[in-house]
Amino acid sequence: MTGRQITIRKIKNRFKVIENEVSQLVEDKYVFEKYKEYIEKSENIDKQSEFLFWVAKNYQILSVINVYKQVDERNDVESLVNLLEDIKKLKDNFSLDWFVRKYPKWMRGNGENDFKQFSVKGNKRISIKKIDEDIKKIKYAIKGKRFGTKRQSIESLAKYRHKRGAHFANDKKKAVVPVKKIFEAIDLLEKMVIKYNLLLNQTRMNTLLSSNIDDYLNFSKVFRD
Repeated sequence: MTGRQITIRKIKNRFKVIENEVSQLVEDKYVFEKYKEYIEKSENIDKQSEFLFWVAKNYQILSVINVYKQVDERNDVESLVNLLEDIKKLKDNFSLDWFVRKYPKWMRGNGENDFKQFSVKGNKRISIKKIDEDIKKIKYAIKGKRFGTKRQSIESLAKYRHKRGAHFANDKKKAVVPVKKIFEAIDLLEKMVIKYNLLLNQTRMNTLLSSNIDDYLNFSKVFRD
């Protein structure tokens, strides 16, 4: 991002904000999937109710808006794509020696192996090419096949966001997006956050989902007969 000095410490602080935002997307996806599962299995709920369609529509709109934020490249936006671009600018700072500092000496080999997924040949510093490949994957999942042009697929999350989510366009042009595509984009964002958490914090995660999320999900208490 322009207008301020970029440091690893600042990047790590910004990453925490993005991690929290993507974690919320992951949690909302899980809750919505459980909600759909409960509705489908219930024999006492009118599955044609307008309320159920309203819930699904609003989940879809809100998720697309929040997913799209992670590819927003405006200078004043904290997005995952902006963060990765700034990591590239500090490629020499993200060195193998810096990375393995948190590993005990007897685990240095593990640290060197972990660093290889980010590094250039020789494993001395991070690879801009590899980061660019991740940025492309993120943009593809959210902006669609033609994300580099003005025209986009009608199934592009970005196009849906512009026409239905944020701007509420009233033209006749279609902008449709299957929930499956929203889920796929969220899964990819989770994967990328887990990956770059390893780079920035040298810690492994399997998921961003809270381990106790099922403790407070009880739809049978909400939809009482």
